[in-house]
Amino acid sequence: MISASFTVQNFDKDVSLLGSGQTCRSMFYVSSGITRSYVIDENGRDFTTCFHFNKPSSNVKSLFLTDFSSVIRKEASQLHFQTLTEVLAVELPISAISGLYERGSKWEKLGRRLAEEAYYHTQKRAMSLLMKTAKQRYIELREQMPHLVDSIPEYYVASYLGITPQSLSRIKS
Repeated sequence: MISASFTVQNFDKDVSLLGSGQTCRSMFYVSSGITRSYVIDENGRDFTTCFHFNKPSSNVKSLFLTDFSSVIRKEASQLHFQTLTEVLAVELPISAISGLYERGSKWEKLGRRLAEEAYYHTQKRAMSLLMKTAKQRYIELREQMPHLVDSIPEYYVASYLGITPQSLSRIKS
């Protein structure tokens, strides 16, 4: 039974699902609520790399929470995962996902398609950070994920945009 390996979990707000230095062994499908992936630099500043949620504007990158680098290389993660609201998620152990791939090509194709979509959205985000101004990134965020801007503290929005909260205030005014 496929679902026997998966666990539905409720998480409170501000729970750490993965910390830097831990090896990622699961993928979470976010059914409801909001989480974020972030890194912390050597000066202690954190930078949000992605928000994860389940809304009509969701894409593969925002529905699934995992550290592909840690999973693929079986190395310690540099990412942290944090719940920003109460979250309902399905935990899918990587070992169970690997077992599905062994069952047949349809599962491998699904896995490949999900990985391609995740890569596409990661590359799109990287290009946005490199090619767009902070104001353009903020406008794009408001258009693509309006519920986020109104649901989470502004310092997380600023962190995602790669700017300070003060710069975000100037952009908004």
